[in-house]
Amino acid sequence: MWLYTKRQYKSAIEDKDKEMEEILDTFRDEIIKDLKSLVKSEDYNEKYKLLLRHKGYYEAIKNDLNTQRKSLNDIFKKYDLCFQYQGFWGLLDKIVYKNNQLECWVDYYHSFPPDYGCFSLDEIPTRVLYKALRIFKGIL
Repeated sequence: MWLYTKRQYKSAIEDKDKEMEEILDTFRDEIIKDLKSLVKSEDYNEKYKLLLRHKGYYEAIKNDLNTQRKSLNDIFKKYDLCFQYQGFWGLLDKIVYKNNQLECWVDYYHSFPPDYGCFSLDEIPTRVLYKALRIFKGIL
């Protein structure tokens, strides 16, 4: 049995995450196309508020920030709808179709309570869009 250091495990996980991100990036256009078709649908318009917001992430993150002594990176990395943008963490809250394009609404954690704002698709990592698409398909 091989003994690995904590650093080696962390490095292996990060390499795997990068590899997965690269694979998903090759399908980014298809993921966005699927998201657009879902978000335009009437079913989505009825149910989208339940979609991401009610996954319970906001409350879970708030609880983790108040109770855990872990670093912010360790807390936010646990949640697959969270991503880093310009050094701060964001949580994808909802996706809406407006003015003939997708808008991504994000809880942006550079302050607490977080700011709430609209991000473009280019600012959202592919893995987060893919996870949102999987959630949408599971509900709709």
